[in-house]
Amino acid sequence: MSTISAPIALDQPSTPVETMDTSLAPAATTITETTTTRAIPRPIYHYRYLGNYPKDRNTGWSVNMQGVTHDEDNWYFTQTDKLWKFPVGHDLNQEVHGADPARGILQVSMPAVMRNLGYNHFGDFDCAIHQLPYQPKKRFLMIATEGEKNDHKIDPAIAVFRGEDLSFIGHFTIPNQTQFPWCAYNPANKLLYAYMTDEGRLRAYRPDFIKLFQGEVGFSLVTSYVLKDIRGNRLDFPHPQGGCFTPDGQVFFAMNGYYKDTDRDACGIHVFDTNFRRMAHSTNGYGTFNYEFHPGWSAYEEPEGLTYWDRNDGRSPQIRGCLHAIMNDQNWPSDDTFYFKHYEKDESL
Repeated sequence: MSTISAPIALDQPSTPVETMDTSLAPAATTITETTTTRAIPRPIYHYRYLGNYPKDRNTGWSVNMQGVTHDEDNWYFTQTDKLWKFPVGHDLNQEVHGADPARGILQVSMPAVMRNLGYNHFGDFDCAIHQLPYQPKKRFLMIATEGEKNDHKIDPAIAVFRGEDLSFIGHFTIPNQTQFPWCAYNPANKLLYAYMTDEGRLRAYRPDFIKLFQGEVGFSLVTSYVLKDIRGNRLDFPHPQGGCFTPDGQVFFAMNGYYKDTDRDACGIHVFDTNFRRMAHSTNGYGTFNYEFHPGWSAYEEPEGLTYWDRNDGRSPQIRGCLHAIMNDQNWPSDDTFYFKHYEKDESL
């Protein structure tokens, strides 16, 4: 793998990229519409850092921040054992210490049924928006969840909540695994991708939306992948933190890093094509695609989840761009502070 040092870390192919798996990825050439053919816009793998908002803030809901996602009109965030919902117009820089339904702010804790089984840690997550015939559209929050009991790791699970009111639907257990840091929904093929740290693979699950509409949980395993560099060599991420897709499914993002980790090649935001080959990688402290964080004493800064949402419509106070990534400053021994980093597509490369 070769990279350029500025303005962005870019993987350079030495051999042609293999044909994508068309059963799982949207078409990448053209779409025929009756008498016309419209080319799909080329994927953008390069992103330009815009800044932080909030920046270095303890917002009352930012301690142990884990993940972020959205629907059409709301942000959702996870802490270690809490799930939050904020309207898109809410200023995320404001302190909030509990639910405020009159303002559209909701908060729930780890469901008792899961807590009693030993689950104690939400990870990064995603929102699947789906509509069945003759039924209104619904939003399902699918959260990577880990736990332990009697000092032993238990099988992780996908916890599912309704986006409308954060009511809990149920959970789907993933056997013979212990670490499940994040999951990401691809709207293009309607599959949920779950990163299994134990095996270093990205599993693709098909949600059973008929069951979900009926208040039950069901997923079926479709296939699995390894993440690769541009030459097809396996990439192993020791500290996976989050993932997300663009709405058209053409680009996939993965976050890696740890508050003690200093491996610059493995840390930060990684950008993949539909074959899960890395096409670009953020830098740390320089360049245009800058995801800056400082692990180790005394900041103990740690990457967390990320999401893709075009915020250039002016509805989100002080926030614009399309890629949004969390960074926690653990400030030991003080409380965590929250950085929310924002990026725009860079079409110049």
